[in-house]
Amino acid sequence: MHNFKILKNQGQFLVCDHPYKLLFIGATTSKEQPILSIPVSVYNFKSIEDIVDGNYAVDLVYGMFM
Repeated sequence: MHNFKILKNQGQFLVCDHPYKLLFIGATTSKEQPILSIPVSVYNFKSIEDIVDGNYAVDLVYGMFM
């Protein structure tokens, strides 16, 4: 990747709990690289029980299996 910014992960709603995020700008480019140690997709869903019990961060966006 080229031409991007690294910022503190702040805001009203967060999509992950990592302290930093990447900001793509108009000139950002990326090129696929064969790095086998990085999973294609990773999902960490909250259970409905955790949501009902209040076991979640109010400023983090969660996905749930229904």
